[in-house]
Amino acid sequence: MKQRNDLREEFLNWSQSVQKTRQWLKLKAYLKLVCLTNLEETSPPKLMAQINHMITSGETEKLINVLSLPQAKSIKHFSIAAKIISQLENYVGWCDLVRLSQTDGLGLALTQWPEFRKVCLQVLRIKLNSVTFLEEIDEVVSVILAQIQPGRLAKEVFTEDACYAGEILSSLDQACISSHYKSYLLMELKRGLEVDSLCPMSTV
Repeated sequence: MKQRNDLREEFLNWSQSVQKTRQWLKLKAYLKLVCLTNLEETSPPKLMAQINHMITSGETEKLINVLSLPQAKSIKHFSIAAKIISQLENYVGWCDLVRLSQTDGLGLALTQWPEFRKVCLQVLRIKLNSVTFLEEIDEVVSVILAQIQPGRLAKEVFTEDACYAGEILSSLDQACISSHYKSYLLMELKRGLEVDSLCPMSTV
């Protein structure tokens, strides 16, 4: 009995340690992807209801983690990812993007899915066009920096050769904000990325 209890305690301690890792989140995301794929095969209406329920009940992060998986781009699971992105387009706003930018999966999802990048860029454009305080620019900078994929050199990432970074810069350039705010935003992005120069952006 004592040995069984010791083994149980050891297993619980190990499980708690694993649950704090990125690998655990990836495993949970993959299981969710498989579950949604199975649901699509048995009842497509229930699949859409499940996706909508997850979004409206505050479980958007789980769907983002699903999109971050390389398996989501496989033929078997591709339609699930497409449906998730379609529904996110209808629901995701600025507050959602701020919250999601604090998660690990967003950068990977943006890297893998151009369609999802369009959703996030549209939210970013709407926010930029409604900025009235400098503090809001700081929030925009934080969200953008959080979306840049970690583990790559900033000089590589934030150039027009990097697809999503280039799209972000284009959105900034087209934003209907004052030249002062635009200059401040670019300065803070440079500081956050610790680079000497970014590709040119108009401040007119």
